[in-house]
Amino acid sequence: MKTKKHLIILTLSMFVFPLLGMSQSANKPEATAFTFNDSWRPVNKFSASENKTQLGNNLVAAPSLTNVLNGVSFYSKNSECNAEKMVILKLINSNSYDVQISWQMSPTSPKVVVIVPALKDYEGSCAPDDKNKAKLVIIKPSESKKGEAMKYALSHISVAEVK
Repeated sequence: MKTKKHLIILTLSMFVFPLLGMSQSANKPEATAFTFNDSWRPVNKFSASENKTQLGNNLVAAPSLTNVLNGVSFYSKNSECNAEKMVILKLINSNSYDVQISWQMSPTSPKVVVIVPALKDYEGSCAPDDKNKAKLVIIKPSESKKGEAMKYALSHISVAEVK
């Protein structure tokens, strides 16, 4: 009888404590859940690579890395800088030469040009240490204009070798 009573109390507490917002990790901020917005995500919007090679009787196609354009990998993450919502870019140049990357957010906005050295990563931040990296922080478009802005920007990105 005593065991049954304890079992009922234990079962009820399992349902009541979560409803009251009580938990073992309630006062431990390091126990918070992982949020995807805090991590880099690939910009998977470029056309897949068409590089194919003949290997005996088989045609071998490289796996499509759609966040790579002419040897440069594009990543983004959402952030907040000075209470303003921003998109921060990370560019990884896997080429053996410097590249010039340019894009435009809309037909009326100025063209943005960034030079990324050979075999280097360039990552924007809220407090950039050079003006090239400062261009990798973009004011996040409003939800109503987000799709249109992304579509335009992605169709107007170019990567070229610096000569």
